[in-house]
Amino acid sequence: MSTNAQQSGPQTTLLIPKATPIFCTSRKDGLGARLIPFLIAKVLATKSKGTFVFDWAEIPIMNLDDISINTAEKTFTSEFRCKFMVQDFKSQIAPLTYLPVQKLLSSFMPESETYLLDFYPETKYLPDIIKQVLAPLNIDHLFSSIGFLPKLINAYNLGRKLGEQRKFSALHLRSGDIVYGPHRYSGQFTDKAVAFPLGYLVNKQEVNDGLEVIVFGEEQAFAKTLQEDFGSVLADQLAPQLKASDERAFFDIGLMSTARKIYSAESSFAVTAALIAGSEMINPYKTLDIELVQSTIITLFENQQKFKDTNTANDAKQRAFWMYAFYQNYKSALTYADRIHFLELAHSAEPENKLYKLVSNYEALLNIGATIDLALLLEDSADFSRRGAIWEILRNRFVGQYIEIYARYAKQNSEPYTAICAAYHYSHFNNHQETKGLATIFIKNRPSHLAWIDDIAQGCLHPK
Repeated sequence: MSTNAQQSGPQTTLLIPKATPIFCTSRKDGLGARLIPFLIAKVLATKSKGTFVFDWAEIPIMNLDDISINTAEKTFTSEFRCKFMVQDFKSQIAPLTYLPVQKLLSSFMPESETYLLDFYPETKYLPDIIKQVLAPLNIDHLFSSIGFLPKLINAYNLGRKLGEQRKFSALHLRSGDIVYGPHRYSGQFTDKAVAFPLGYLVNKQEVNDGLEVIVFGEEQAFAKTLQEDFGSVLADQLAPQLKASDERAFFDIGLMSTARKIYSAESSFAVTAALIAGSEMINPYKTLDIELVQSTIITLFENQQKFKDTNTANDAKQRAFWMYAFYQNYKSALTYADRIHFLELAHSAEPENKLYKLVSNYEALLNIGATIDLALLLEDSADFSRRGAIWEILRNRFVGQYIEIYARYAKQNSEPYTAICAAYHYSHFNNHQETKGLATIFIKNRPSHLAWIDDIAQGCLHPK
């Protein structure tokens, strides 16, 4: 079978033998999330003597200088792209059999099919992936053999070399766009970043156990506090000659993959390092004592002097994130009063972020059936991040038993956003009458907003 694909640079022609499995991988997000299925597909192709195929989709921000992911031409050698890359292979190679992580871990035996791997596995699957899928291959050797550009492989190897000379634990705080950028308005990726106070506790614990801690992340001013209090090392200081963000990323992956322990939340970047290392990740939210975490967060939140050298705006965003992350990760163990308290602290730190007030309203609604005025939060029709936050919260956090509360409130108040969220869930219950009635409330009251949610609204009117 021959497959041709149009792309910038060299033409790709794949000659795929018949009766062999093909493992394809493609994602459109960050570097770590792309590399995870990429590595696993490469391993499966190697073990089964099958064919490996990948796509490296471009995203609008790829041309910026300060991000770690780049175009295919700036990531892989021409030879590697010619041999393995097919742009938009979903339309080039058919049919595709989706291979989810659960199937992969259930005595998977590849057949003469074309498999698509585009999953991002939860960290709970890591031990089984390492044991059942990656072993006994040397993943460090496999990673190094991928046709990355020489400057990236050199950065990766430098990280490995420096790491192998030290006895350390890695702490991946991962802030960036989650704490400082647009994602803080939706709370969508809160589970990927470790709130600084938990990092503080990890450093204290590891130093007491005689291990050095190397800190990875974008919050350098806060990380320096760990250096001052515990003698921790900042990853950025170990290779100051590496200026380009993509080289820094490959250096960090190499360095982190040599750690004795990797502390991280659900960060795909840290997962990539863990796969190479063949070791589990330790999530501080799941291992640290909740009462200790709570007291430490409150103490550091109130200690303004400790972070006097940090940027004032970033300081406020950090403090707000600490409180929201605590609420998000421990809410099932908190009383209603405590949940509201931490949300109010987050709001006090960053009042311009309406997320925290919105979630407080949501909690009130579930607690006592209180009214929730979403329309007031959506007056600015151009504020897409705020509207996106509301949709994410009401859709993803929705609990089935409360659907009648949402529906009743929507009908009594002709409240469009509560209506469309209730309609969305009724459509999954195949209640076509309620779905249509609630979706109609949204369309009638917010006709100008159909561009935001048109596919969902129309889908609710015509559920499958």
